[in-house]
Amino acid sequence: MSKIDIGGDARIYTRDEWEARPWRGFTHQRDEQLTQVFIHHTVHERAEVLDHWEEQVAAMQGMQNFHMDTRGYDDIGYSFVVFQQFGNVGVTRILQGRPVNHVTAAQTPNTGKIAISVVGNFQGDDGVKDKTVTAIVELIKHVRENNNDRLTFIGGHRDINETTCPGTALMAKIPEIAKRTGLRRL
Repeated sequence: MSKIDIGGDARIYTRDEWEARPWRGFTHQRDEQLTQVFIHHTVHERAEVLDHWEEQVAAMQGMQNFHMDTRGYDDIGYSFVVFQQFGNVGVTRILQGRPVNHVTAAQTPNTGKIAISVVGNFQGDDGVKDKTVTAIVELIKHVRENNNDRLTFIGGHRDINETTCPGTALMAKIPEIAKRTGLRRL
């Protein structure tokens, strides 16, 4: 399985690797439009035991199917989805969602944003692991280095929409992520 090492204990797996469906269409966003990162959570009843690659792929494909078939999106709504380390998994797996030059479908408004979702219920009983925070930090640095050095702001989904997303526990980590990436809080 090929992967993109981004530092620390995190790796990005491409759409081909998780066998993503092709997108139906997309709205292009230029690098100069990308200025914000938004953090989300994807509640999954088995988040704390999704430690096998095949299970994570199935969860990602299920998410894409839900977004495309039920919600009517052109693709999965997020730019990246993060699976925390559980069991014998030695790395935090980050699966590529929409390419960063595609407008997301994760919060309103969507243009100019990168959407990162972490699998877990952070409004409920799931905790955020330190390695997950580091993986998000390394992911943001990777995006800045390889796609856009204009990213300036970071926030949680609830900063711009009426929702509990990304959950209290993950929301509490955003100031640390902001500090470690040099992004400003919304």
